[in-house]
This record gives sequence, C-alpha cells and structure tokens, in this order.
Amino acid sequence: MEIDLAARVHAVELLTTQLVSEYLRSFPDAAARALSARGELSRLADNLSLGSDRPDEAARLQAAIKHELARLLDGALARAEGMKLQQPSYPASPG
Repeated sequence: MEIDLAARVHAVELLTTQLVSEYLRSFPDAAARALSARGELSRLADNLSLGSDRPDEAARLQAAIKHELARLLDGALARAEGMKLQQPSYPASPG
C-alpha cells in the first residue's frame, strides 16, 4: 500500500475510533451499546452489494468487513471505558 493511502486509512481509523468512543461514552452501559452496534453493523455488512460475481470472494470480503468493524468497536469501547466523561472546557451555550 502506498504511503499516502496508508496514511489516509490510518487517519480515518483513528478518527472513527475516537468518534465512536465519544458516542459510546454517552451511554450508561457502553458495552451493551457496542454489542448492539456490532449486531446492527454485521447485518448491514451481510446486505452490502459488493459487486462481485464470485460468491466466495464476496463472503470473504463480508467476513473481513465484519472483522474490521468489530476491531474498531472493540478499540472504541476500550477507549470509552478507560476515559471518564469530562465536561467541555467551553461554555455549553453562548452568553
């Protein structure tokens, strides 16, 4: 993978992990929400139109997508559980 593409993939992964982590921290039971999200995303991956004429290739791609989604959710959950929710340092409303 060329360096620019690898950098973009890693940047998107970091950003996604941070955003999902912040989202999970807003739930009293972040682990339950992550488990629910994993199921929802797995169902979406099953229904993706992957444009492959080969069923075995499409199945491998769906499995890889599910693996990567689970990995990102696990990382986001670990981050969410390891960080306490903090109030923003800026005023919540103007004025």
